[in-house]
Amino acid sequence: VEALFRGTTPGVHKVVWIHLGRVHMVGKRLRVNSIASHRIGGEPAMNWRESISLMGFLVVALTCLAAAPPLALSASPLAPTVLDFGAVPDDGQDDSAAFKAALESVPRNGLVLVPMGTYTLDSRVVLENKRLTGLGLPVLECRMDDVCIQIAGWQGGDRGQDLFGSRLEHFRILGNPGLDRVIWVSVGDYGHIEDVYVQGNGGDCLVAEPMREWAWIENLRVQDVKCEHIDRHGFVVRLPAKGKNNFVNETIWSNIETRNIKGHAFFIENLSNKGGGDSKISKLQIEYSELSAVGQETPDIMRVHTQNRGLVEFLLLHWVTVEDTSAKRPGVCLSLEPGGGKARINNVRIDGSICYGAKKGGIANGGATNIEVKSSAGF
Repeated sequence: VEALFRGTTPGVHKVVWIHLGRVHMVGKRLRVNSIASHRIGGEPAMNWRESISLMGFLVVALTCLAAAPPLALSASPLAPTVLDFGAVPDDGQDDSAAFKAALESVPRNGLVLVPMGTYTLDSRVVLENKRLTGLGLPVLECRMDDVCIQIAGWQGGDRGQDLFGSRLEHFRILGNPGLDRVIWVSVGDYGHIEDVYVQGNGGDCLVAEPMREWAWIENLRVQDVKCEHIDRHGFVVRLPAKGKNNFVNETIWSNIETRNIKGHAFFIENLSNKGGGDSKISKLQIEYSELSAVGQETPDIMRVHTQNRGLVEFLLLHWVTVEDTSAKRPGVCLSLEPGGGKARINNVRIDGSICYGAKKGGIANGGATNIEVKSSAGF
């Protein structure tokens, strides 16, 4: 419960968060296990008049809760939860249908909430211009073998409501040894993935790859995402060879982290036969991040690869640590591999970053152009 109080000092407002602990019904009485409050951002302390006002507010709020039907105590007044559509946390049974029904029930840009607990998913959950938000970092246990969470949605157009893409936030996601990719960003503008911890998977952690011809990914933001114990690659941005008019453009990867990755911590690959501006990976920024990989299975920690007529341009590493803490990687921190012919890698900038633990050093350049390293160590 959030309350805004007008204090006794003119012009001063005080915001107080009131935490009602665990609220439940005992017969016809409402029981609150704990009550705590705190002020926001160094505001003046509450005086005795304001304290009485706060207690009066609590009495009114709790009276209203007690008079409401029991369902109103668990349902959100702002958005549906997956519990409303049959999901049962911590029971080990498939909750995929409940997630699908909840997402289908809300309009474009609609919000679905997932309360605390562990939810089992036997089939793919698809977000198409929807927002799936965990409350308190719930756990999603993925038991399928292809994709656990697919991020799709709107692309192009000029309607204001379309400037908000699909959003996935506040989850811990458990993969499995046979799962190809945990999260797949397949199409759309303004996608957002934030505060997600992916743990344990036999395939890739997070892949941004257009799903079909005339599909693109633009203005994607991946923030505060961690991948750990991944048998293949951590973060992947890829254009397939047969794609037509595909591109990945203007993406920001901020405060991301990989740990115990057997493949590449970050892998950028453009295999396009189309080439040019229609099929490129451009303006990809990795910032304030730690990319770590271990073991000897894959030589290089980061890899940028182009083939056929593929183009990767304007790659920025800003305040990024690229490392192998086990110091067993036989390759380099960053491998730049244009495949010859019309395949190109242009304009790579490394700023304020560190390379550590790769036996062959910082960069292996197979023909990329316009590379700038500034205020960095080990590259």
